[in-house]
Amino acid sequence: AAPWPDTGRPRRAGVSSFGVSGTNAHVLVEQAPPTDPSPGPAAGSATAAPVPWTVSAHDPEALRAQAARLRDHLAGHPGPEPRAVARALAATRAHLDHRAVVVGSDLGELADRLDALARGRPAAGLVQGSAVTPPGRVAMLFPGQGSQRPGTGAGLSAAFPVFAHALDEVCARFDPHLDRPLRSVMAAPEGSPDAALLNRTGYTQPALFALGVALHRLLAAHGIVPDLLMGHSVGEITAAHTAGVLDLPDACALVAARGRLMQALPPGGAMAAVGAAEEEVAASLAGYAGRVAVAAVNGPSSVVVSGDADAVAEVTASWAERGARTRRLKVDRAFHSPRMDPMLDAFAHVVGATALNAPVRPVVSNLTGRLLSAEEATDPGYWVRHAREPVRFADGVRRLRSEGAGVLLELGPAGTLTVLAHDCLAADGGAVPALIPLLGTDAAEPDLVVRALAEAHVRGVGVDWTPFFAGADTADLPTYAFQRRRYWLSADAPGTASGRAPEAPPVPDAAEPDTDGPGRTPLDLVRDATAAVLGHGSPDAVDPARGFMEAGVDSLAALRLRNRLAAATGLDLATTVAFDHPNPTALARHLAELSAEAGSDGREVPGLDALEAALSSAPLDDAARERTSRRLRGLLALLERSGADRADGLPDVDGATDDELFDLLDEEFGIS
Repeated sequence: AAPWPDTGRPRRAGVSSFGVSGTNAHVLVEQAPPTDPSPGPAAGSATAAPVPWTVSAHDPEALRAQAARLRDHLAGHPGPEPRAVARALAATRAHLDHRAVVVGSDLGELADRLDALARGRPAAGLVQGSAVTPPGRVAMLFPGQGSQRPGTGAGLSAAFPVFAHALDEVCARFDPHLDRPLRSVMAAPEGSPDAALLNRTGYTQPALFALGVALHRLLAAHGIVPDLLMGHSVGEITAAHTAGVLDLPDACALVAARGRLMQALPPGGAMAAVGAAEEEVAASLAGYAGRVAVAAVNGPSSVVVSGDADAVAEVTASWAERGARTRRLKVDRAFHSPRMDPMLDAFAHVVGATALNAPVRPVVSNLTGRLLSAEEATDPGYWVRHAREPVRFADGVRRLRSEGAGVLLELGPAGTLTVLAHDCLAADGGAVPALIPLLGTDAAEPDLVVRALAEAHVRGVGVDWTPFFAGADTADLPTYAFQRRRYWLSADAPGTASGRAPEAPPVPDAAEPDTDGPGRTPLDLVRDATAAVLGHGSPDAVDPARGFMEAGVDSLAALRLRNRLAAATGLDLATTVAFDHPNPTALARHLAELSAEAGSDGREVPGLDALEAALSSAPLDDAARERTSRRLRGLLALLERSGADRADGLPDVDGATDDELFDLLDEEFGIS
């Protein structure tokens, strides 16, 4: 190397590479401009939130190799600031089709999860996915009453200034309409007097609206805006505000009036979910006219009934005797039932005095399951009927899918709508969009939101990661983990098609990914996935005999567990698989049975496709044929001992031709 004198102009150079057959490559490089010292975190940056490290590659093997290369680089260059690494990964690297995001609060956590990615193992804070196909349109869902939880939003306010500012603004708009400051009610710890107010309709509905609006602004700050909107009951008013139907002051006044008028109704109402079809449930209410009504249709076999508490109890008891699942909802009034009738006139007066606009973004209607028209959105009568008539959530979710929604984000305290939407769409058949709740109960709020952003990113949704590393330097990173496949031209060999140059196996890379895959049992898979869902650092923390519910797996966590296992095994698993097989041992047994029923398609033998490709790329001489014969005999004997794909006897392969050897692979391993 020789020093390059400074001439006062940027240094530039041309680099050329000359290959065979006239193949030339040229690139011009220029000296990088000087950079100023980092100015420090910008206002509104999320520097108190967990750190996301985005990793990507052209294929899954390269993704693991890239993670291994980064892991080894960091081990050899200790001390980088995690946000500097995040900046370099997000801002100076292309986001390729096969993606992962490693989320952690410190360098140790991030390194451990990066190691899990390199080894092909699941881990809490590790999100993987593919953006090979376009993600489709982004839909946002806003839940209704029954999803509220004390303390929701407190963790996000501490980690994300943009969320805290939005929540403060919306709560301040509500305070003139409420007896207690909404912010203090939402932040109150469970068991306190203020927290008890959160279950009163007059506070529940404003709290859900405020949370939904703040979450929407948080997503917008990270570059995610909705193509479609939908709510459940009062959640549709949040969606309508987001779509421009109501400005913020009018929306807050309307929601406060709605909740206040409903709260003023006499007590004595109840709501319950029934696991049966709408037609069957409606028929069972024939003797309860004016007392119980269908309040919501959430899926093909998921209906909510609402009305007088004693009548609802009778209806649910009858369905329980018939074997249906029933559940009393956490509400203090019977919404969408005849018990709402006394407040409708007063509510009509409020809506009539409210400015209503045509939506600027598509909103799916609760009443029809279709896109909300400008005429409906600006009709006060629509919003009055909306408070009384059934919520047709299942029809609405189907509409979202038919409108091209490929990613559904739930903006609420938990994953209530996520579970309902998955059950509905899975029962209908066809592709199920990615369903991503922003919040839940299985981790701290900031971690959950960053993971939700990661889930969107790995599916191809554009995410602006800048707020996470605002003001940070840019760390040095290793280069891409190329798989180094060579394509040299060679003379045709006997048995090789003319003009075909066999592909050599990949050259081993220093960052070859580690994997613990071979030999892992179904129980290993279940314990790994359960540990990742529950945030345990090791699968050893998962007791194989302990029930999932006892271990803290709720409905949303059960869905996440199902999704991880389905992705790992390729099996079509029921949404309720973690409840039908209530502990890791039982679920592992179920996976083994399903795998046996599905039969072997060759995927159970890692590297078999590579073996076939290697054998096909070059003919076998006598010595190679003898070695291959011995290996094949050993493999067949292993299969005989395991009882898998049992053959009628070990075939004689000593004198087999190349074609006969491949026929044997096809016959014994199901390769075609």
